[in-house]
Amino acid sequence: MDESPTRRRLLAAAGTVLFAGCSSGDGESPLEGRFDTNATTVTAGTGTPRSTTSPEPPEINIQTRRTDTLESVETPEAPDRPREPVETTEPTPDPEARRANTLDEARSRLESALSTYTGSGEGFAGSILDVRANTQGFDRAAIEADIEKARTAIDRATAGGTTASTRVAELRAFAAYLAALVECQAAAIALYEKLETAVTALFDEEFGRSQAAANGLESAREAVTRAVDDLEAETDPSATALVGAVTKLDYAGKLDQFRAEVDSSRGLQSPLANLREAMEALADGVDSFAGGGNYSVAQSDFIRAQNGFEIASVELESVVPADGMRGPISRATTAAKQGTSGCEALISAAEAGARQDDGELRSKRETAIDRLGSSAEISDSPSYQQLVDP
Repeated sequence: MDESPTRRRLLAAAGTVLFAGCSSGDGESPLEGRFDTNATTVTAGTGTPRSTTSPEPPEINIQTRRTDTLESVETPEAPDRPREPVETTEPTPDPEARRANTLDEARSRLESALSTYTGSGEGFAGSILDVRANTQGFDRAAIEADIEKARTAIDRATAGGTTASTRVAELRAFAAYLAALVECQAAAIALYEKLETAVTALFDEEFGRSQAAANGLESAREAVTRAVDDLEAETDPSATALVGAVTKLDYAGKLDQFRAEVDSSRGLQSPLANLREAMEALADGVDSFAGGGNYSVAQSDFIRAQNGFEIASVELESVVPADGMRGPISRATTAAKQGTSGCEALISAAEAGARQDDGELRSKRETAIDRLGSSAEISDSPSYQQLVDP
């Protein structure tokens, strides 16, 4: 059997050691005794046997060594660590897709503006007709902010010379309609607030404030009228119907609503002036009647107050209040009627006081208190409180 190169090199080395030991002469071999377990007898040149240690080379399992060398070594698992984010490249939308998305954004903004508009109406408002001049909490700023964002999105979609499509034209038209509608609504609300202040301040006996508000009714009416005329001239009901948010019927109905609210306030200047004169005379008469017992002067003041209430009552009969203006007009009408009746009783009470008929005085006074108290406006006035509790 052939010896491998490794085994041959080991055997050769062993032979060299043995040869060196034999040529050392009579002295002791330096290797003697180091490999006792494998001692052999070597014959020197003289033939005398000599004990010499011969190391036996270790056996090497070549196959095992080769196997050990080729054996795979498992790498210990590394401790958990955060994985590095893998960058992915999203496909870039094509220009038409980006344009469509931008127009979707514009429409969403317009829908939000309309929702804020109709949501300010009373109850479950679902139509622009549910928002009236007396609407509270109308958020003009929020609505106009959405309209502006919609217009910005439309401009982005058509930037770079992109040809305007039918959809773009519809969205622009609806944005213009909403902007004009908001202008009309804000003007109508301002008109209502002028009227509300004129009536409320009148019966609070803040006569200067009431007159100032009444004097502002004319300019407030003109503002609504201009805005409504612009709305009708510059917008198209067909465009709003195409978007599907405002029907042609609602478009026309809203114009009628604005104009009815303007007409409701048109005939109020004179009756408000007569009511103001009536309340001033009533205040003077109560001071003389309840405060000083000057019944003759009080009687004259009550007659003047009755005339003012009566004239105002007749004038208000010709006023047809729109729904959005009904509240202050109805309160003024009731006050005029009850003021006329109540002052009639006060005139009789003052007459009784002048002739010192205490029984008639008390009776007519109680009647006057009941009649005047039927008006919520008059019953809250300082003069009425003084009459009840002098």
